[in-house]
Amino acid sequence: MNHASTIHRVAIYVEITYIIESSTVNCGRTGGIALSFFLIPQGLLSTVREKEGTALMREKPTYLTLEGRDGLTEELNHLRDVRRMEVSEKIRIAKEYTDTLDNADFDQARNEQAFVEGRILTLESLLSHAVMIDPEHVRHDVVSLGVKVEAVDEDGQRSVYAIVGSAEANPVQGKISNESPLGQALLGKQAGDVVEFTAPAGVFHYTIVNIE
Repeated sequence: MNHASTIHRVAIYVEITYIIESSTVNCGRTGGIALSFFLIPQGLLSTVREKEGTALMREKPTYLTLEGRDGLTEELNHLRDVRRMEVSEKIRIAKEYTDTLDNADFDQARNEQAFVEGRILTLESLLSHAVMIDPEHVRHDVVSLGVKVEAVDEDGQRSVYAIVGSAEANPVQGKISNESPLGQALLGKQAGDVVEFTAPAGVFHYTIVNIE
């Protein structure tokens, strides 16, 4: 694996670590979660989000793009209209065919129900505090919420990152939170600026090539 590829994976690793550590603090859990940025489990981000539950309900605004708001709304409607009914049916069947005592299917269904209901509450809270990022009012002379940043590392590898709010951050897709370490390093910078990016593997530098 070349150095440039490693830098890009480091960026992804730090973004995911930020999301998970934020969730850990918000949910009142202790202990860190270690990840290898060489193997990123599929569905990791959605799993983290769904486990947050009511602990994520907070008063601070949720910055969303139109795409992000539509995506969260679609997910919320699916959970309310489809998943909630599916889980209720699983619970009904588990109770009907066997005693609930030491019933693995029943316990699993109840855990799934708590999982779904927690995610519904989280999405309702996020959407109720949504502040839309208006593309018509986004500045493109400096890095800010709603822009896409093209940057090049020390080895000449180019990467493009979309700066979004934490609710729709997905570093694997190149969407990074404005609150994350990398997002913070980029915010307020202009094309031509060199930013320093600190990761567990060391200190890296990016040169901003373009903002759009």
